[in-house]
Amino acid sequence: MSTSPAPARFRDPSTESMGARSFACDFQVHAPPDWRNPASKSTEDFIAEEYLPRLFASGRQVVGVPQHNSIVHGGARLVRDMAQRLRAGGRTEIPVVFPGYELTSSDQLQVILLTNPDEEDLKDLDTRVHHSLRLGLANKRWHESELNLEQLLAEVRQALSQRLVALVVATGHKGMLQDGDAVTRNRDSYRKALGLADGMILAGRLAECHDRAQRLLLGNLPDYRCPRAGYVQSSDARSFEELANASLSYVKLGSFSVEGLRQALLNCATFTSDTPFSEPSILIERLRVRESVFFDEIDVEPSRHLTSLIGGRGTGKSCLLEYVAHVCEYQRSGQYDRPNAQILVLRKEGSTEGTILPSTTIELHVRVGEKRYRFERAAMAATRIFECADERYEGGVPIDGASAAGLINLRLFGQRELANIVRHPSFFSLDPSQREGINLFSFLKSDQLSEVSRYEREAAGYVDDIKKLSIDLASSARALAERPQLVSERERLLQDLEKMKKRAAHPAFQAHRDFLQLAASRDAIFRSLDEIEQAQNTLASTTMKILAKTKEPAPSTSTGAEESLRSLQTAAVAQTEEFMATLTEVKRSWEHATTALRASTEYQLISEASNKHVKEYDAAKREVEAQNINLALLEPLQKRIMDLDSRLATFAELDEKVTECRKRRRLLVQQLRDARRAQGDIYIGLAQQLTASTKERVRMTVVRAGDVTEAISEFQTHLKDKRRFTRADVRELAETLHGRVEEGAPGLEPAELWTELVDHLVASFEVAQDELLGRAQRETPLPDLPWIGAVGNKLKEVVTTQDDEQIGVLICQHVPDAARIELRRHVDADDYIPLSHASVGQKATALFLILLAQTDGLLVIDQPEDDLDNAFITKDILPALQDLKHKQQIVFATHNANMLVNAESEKIVVLDTEPRTNGDPSLPTIRGRIEHQGGIDQVDVRDCVTTILEGGRDAFLARERKYRFAEA
Repeated sequence: MSTSPAPARFRDPSTESMGARSFACDFQVHAPPDWRNPASKSTEDFIAEEYLPRLFASGRQVVGVPQHNSIVHGGARLVRDMAQRLRAGGRTEIPVVFPGYELTSSDQLQVILLTNPDEEDLKDLDTRVHHSLRLGLANKRWHESELNLEQLLAEVRQALSQRLVALVVATGHKGMLQDGDAVTRNRDSYRKALGLADGMILAGRLAECHDRAQRLLLGNLPDYRCPRAGYVQSSDARSFEELANASLSYVKLGSFSVEGLRQALLNCATFTSDTPFSEPSILIERLRVRESVFFDEIDVEPSRHLTSLIGGRGTGKSCLLEYVAHVCEYQRSGQYDRPNAQILVLRKEGSTEGTILPSTTIELHVRVGEKRYRFERAAMAATRIFECADERYEGGVPIDGASAAGLINLRLFGQRELANIVRHPSFFSLDPSQREGINLFSFLKSDQLSEVSRYEREAAGYVDDIKKLSIDLASSARALAERPQLVSERERLLQDLEKMKKRAAHPAFQAHRDFLQLAASRDAIFRSLDEIEQAQNTLASTTMKILAKTKEPAPSTSTGAEESLRSLQTAAVAQTEEFMATLTEVKRSWEHATTALRASTEYQLISEASNKHVKEYDAAKREVEAQNINLALLEPLQKRIMDLDSRLATFAELDEKVTECRKRRRLLVQQLRDARRAQGDIYIGLAQQLTASTKERVRMTVVRAGDVTEAISEFQTHLKDKRRFTRADVRELAETLHGRVEEGAPGLEPAELWTELVDHLVASFEVAQDELLGRAQRETPLPDLPWIGAVGNKLKEVVTTQDDEQIGVLICQHVPDAARIELRRHVDADDYIPLSHASVGQKATALFLILLAQTDGLLVIDQPEDDLDNAFITKDILPALQDLKHKQQIVFATHNANMLVNAESEKIVVLDTEPRTNGDPSLPTIRGRIEHQGGIDQVDVRDCVTTILEGGRDAFLARERKYRFAEA
């Protein structure tokens, strides 16, 4: 009794490691006489030693071998049997062989029949094909059947539907699709034949006939209409040279079947290629959950590309995805509402929250480049990471200090998280201070962001230096503020002194001030010498204390090196005593030299001159007093003038310090602006990359220093009297700046105007300050800034009353670059909406497209279609998904048929529930399980997709009838 053949495995890791290409598929349509090498080897040896190994080496892991004669007596069975024996004997470099027939009809089209490689009763199959072709026992050859193509196909399908893997119409050796006349001539027969076949074979490479085949497949040829059909490719090879990789097309499948090929080739860009499919460098290869609240035991092996989890509500889709976050200890980018947060809570007795039990274990097998890691987490304990030797993921070397989420660059979003994230007011801001929270920076994966951080650190350093310098400037300015008053006082005192000198015109009075300065300078010299002597005494006292500590007995040890320690101590004491002796001698010499200076001729001359002057001065005072002239104020007046001269001399240093500090501050401000401009350059580059990577579905532009309102508002908060410049003034000035940008030259940015305004305000402040402090004025007058208007002049008046510390705040004020992000509403039109005006769903769509533009790590999303418009999903999200899944592994759960079917998901995992049999009253009465998994080509999987996502076949067809789409 015949049975349906089980699908053959189309993936074999062991053979892939030997060089076979994953999913490589090609059909050979020749019998052994074309392969035999008569000069050296028999057919059997040639097949075993040459043909099959070289087929495998060329990339053909699965090969169909049809022929023009019976399977029983022809080369197809011989090749199949030889391949099975070799593989059973441990030969891993041998392809799987599907034997079959190549039947040519009178219409010059062909029928290809392929059977299961494990089929044993091939003689019965030959007999039934004989019967189907009505050849009986006559000597007719296969191509001499009296049936036309349509009749032949109908007979074969009826007789062999349970025995054949594939029933395919071929295009003939010349290639029907390359021959327009053949298409026209065989139009009716071909259309009918395709209605009965599972697909068709094109002669030639897929790429060579891709366009015309697609048009035929979709029914878009103007002179030809046919039902949709899958197609594969035949190399029609006559020599090994024609089996080179260049003649091979790659078809990605879960298991080998014509239905799989048909499904794959409905979207050539996703499932077919002339070159091997790229494989993401970071992969989850297995997720294993044991003893959780909802799953007793479950294993999921995701596709390397796109895996979709489907199932009814409450079947555990969200659980599985959240478990990935749990085992990776994935940290969210910020605090916001997470509907599924309670999934990862430890279930307590009597509670219904949480799906983690004390006995729960979650295991994740991941591959990063050539390395393999196993992540293990038991309940709420910390995750353990092991680096494993091979694909078995057993044992391994513990990896300490590593982050599981960081190793695989995981980005995971639960239900409605995208929508909740974009609701955060600062999400689309480019302010670096927001980077650690919920911010676009969290989703832009670029090495350049480290450069942004570096420039931000540089800018922070410049800001600190500017603010410290401004504090010093403010202090110097406050000190300088005394100078005008002191200068005025000195001038008045000098006038008084001059009047007094005129009344008492005696030489002793004229010289008195000079002698006072002479004595003061002499005393200052000897005070310096006394200070040095005091320092020597302090050093001697400190040295004596240290010497006493050095002489303390060394501790007793059992190291055997006590004698060495005592020798070191003795040497140290000797060295210190030698220094002490030298210091004592220096002190004695210093005291002697100082005493000698006090007894020196110069000292005596100064003393004699001073004493002589005192006598003359006293005599002059008596003489003046005899004339009734009051000189009681003369000496204090002269001393006050000397004090003022001394203080005014320090103002010259302060004046020079202010000048130098201003120069230094201007240099730091320029460096600060350069660092922030460099940040802006990176933002602009990232914006261009983002726009290009989303294929302009999301358009991002950066306006340098675009957020001036926030900057002016923050500066206003530092004003001492906020009534002089109010919030209304802030808004008016911001409007003035933006208006100037709009009216200005093309390319004018707020950054330029802000810099111009700040420089003008600082210059105005410095002019007013110099005038107040009596400093030299600018050589050129301060240029006017007419565009700032009345509100700008009001701000200037306020600024001129501030101090340098507040000016430092103004100079350092960071005006963040503004990000203008727009979403294209229609894929085929230049119709963009700013995200500032967009709905939450449109913002979530933009964020999703940004995520899909990143190509490293892993992307895991639970129901990404939440808050997304179906039109956006079809026109924007799906093309991005199809492009990304060959660069990055993607796993998501969905209830949307578009997200699964039209995204061409490589693997579909169907989850369902079943009654729990262990009877634990603390657990739910049902548990989750995997009902089916595989590609859309598998009937069971396809039926589940139709039922769960479409409401069933009848509901789908009912909608089709109601839509009344025009036939292609």
